[in-house]
Amino acid sequence: MKLRTSALLWAALTISTTVPTIAQELPSQALSLLQRRCLQCHNETTAMSGLQLLTREQLLKGGTRGPAIKPGDASASLLFQAVTHSGKLVMPPTGKLSEDEIRILGSWIDQDAVWPASAKQEVQSDWWAFCKPLRPRIPGAAGMHAVDAFLIEKLQAAHIEPAPEADRLTLLRRALEAFAP
Repeated sequence: MKLRTSALLWAALTISTTVPTIAQELPSQALSLLQRRCLQCHNETTAMSGLQLLTREQLLKGGTRGPAIKPGDASASLLFQAVTHSGKLVMPPTGKLSEDEIRILGSWIDQDAVWPASAKQEVQSDWWAFCKPLRPRIPGAAGMHAVDAFLIEKLQAAHIEPAPEADRLTLLRRALEAFAP
């Protein structure tokens, strides 16, 4: 009997210490899921159907079809209906979410869709692949090759004097040595 009591006590302590951890991780998992699976189409620049999923307020506001979530009631939330394919709307268009992903999203909405305090106000949607490339300012004097200008800037920052420019004969010798067997 003593062994059973200690086993029950151990189980109760284990559960009581893991439940808050799971509850704290759920909002972060849900936001990570939204970022991975939804923000490609529902960010600040694309916002398909007028829906942005960057903040809790945007989820509550929704898009052209109305609010995306109803905190505390996943089954009544348009977002949850879309990802479970139980309504007219089917999301994501690339295929249904896994059962674990659906469970995370549903549990998060059922627990009032709390936005984690550790998260920024907005989820990052400026992935490098979607950013327009910017041409950097080329340092140095005009007429200098851009690569040389950047190298000289780094050398000067490190207080290193650049080597003198090589003459034509030296450059030709180096080029031939590079291709010699």
